[in-house]
Amino acid sequence: MVPTRSNYQWQGVIEDTDEPRALLRARRSQLDTIVRLVTERRQYEVPNLTAVPIIGGNPAYLEWGA
Repeated sequence: MVPTRSNYQWQGVIEDTDEPRALLRARRSQLDTIVRLVTERRQYEVPNLTAVPIIGGNPAYLEWGA
């Protein structure tokens, strides 16, 4: 995991912390399972779990990963 600097407001307090960051690549069909597992084992009350669509990239890689 790569450390990242986070600045956010939580429960009325401005936080400025180093946090681990993970980038996971998975199929859409696996998303609910990933969210459930991370949430169950979370460090935070509200973990940041987001999914983004792939809108482009190296055609050979995108074809290979399909």
